[in-house]
Amino acid sequence: MTVLVFGSINMDLFVELTALPHPGETVLTPSYRTAPGGKGANQAVAASRAGARVRLFGMVGSDGFGAELLSGLAREGVDCTGVGKAAAPTGVAFIAVDGQGENMIFGASGANLEARAEQVPDYLLGRDLIVILQMEVTPAENAALARRARSRGARILFNHAPALALPDGLLAQTDILVLNEHEAASLAGHLGWSERGSQEVAKRLVETAGLIAIVTLGEAGAVVASPEGTGTSPMRSGAPQSQARSPARSPGRKPACRAARRSNAACRS
Repeated sequence: MTVLVFGSINMDLFVELTALPHPGETVLTPSYRTAPGGKGANQAVAASRAGARVRLFGMVGSDGFGAELLSGLAREGVDCTGVGKAAAPTGVAFIAVDGQGENMIFGASGANLEARAEQVPDYLLGRDLIVILQMEVTPAENAALARRARSRGARILFNHAPALALPDGLLAQTDILVLNEHEAASLAGHLGWSERGSQEVAKRLVETAGLIAIVTLGEAGAVVASPEGTGTSPMRSGAPQSQARSPARSPGRKPACRAARRSNAACRS
C-alpha cells in the first residue's frame, strides 16, 4: 500500500505542573521535554509502522526543530523529500499538564500554514494511492489536493481534526471520514443538523456524502458507518503508535501520559 500524507509537522513541548495556572498567574516548573508531533507527521509514522510505503508533504522552518523532526521521520521510514522549508518557524504545540492529568494545549501553526497542495506532483496521484488529510494545515489546500487526487483515482481519508469549518466540496471528495465524538457533534452543528449522537451523525454523513464514516469513542472503540450499514467496533490493542514518546514510567508520570494521548501523542506501556 502507498500512502501520501499532506499535513502538519510539529514539535510538542510538555511541562508538568502541580496545578494549571489561572489567568494572570505564573506557575514555575523545573523542566520541560520535547516530543515529535503534528497530526500529519503522526499519521505518516503510524502508516509506516503498519507496513505502508509513506510519503509526507508539508512544511517546516529552517530551524533546529525542523531538522530534528525530519531526521526522526526518516528513521521511521517516512519519505520526506516532499517537505519544504518555510521562512516561518516550525510549528509547535505547548502542553501543560497538572497532577490529575488535566491539560492546557496551545498550538502555534508556524510553517504548517505555508504548506501548499501544489507541492504534491500529479505523477504521484493514482488509483493505487491513499491520500490522508487533516485540519492542521490551511483547509483550502486540503480541498485543492483532494479534488486533484480524486480526479486521478486516488482514495481520500480525511481526519476532521481539529474541528474547524470545512472548505466547500471537501466532504464530497472524501472516501473515508475519521473524527472523534466531539468533532462529529461539532461538524453536525456546522452543517446545521439536529443530530449530535455519534451513530446518528455517522449515518447522516453516509446518507449525505456517500462516504464511510468512522467516529472514534476512545476506549469504547468506534462507530463505523457505510452504505452497507452501521456498527460499533471495539478498540483493538497493539495498534501502531504515533511517533511521540511518553516520559519514563513512574507514578508521577501517569498524568502526563494521559495528556499525551489527548494531544495526539501515544504513550508506550
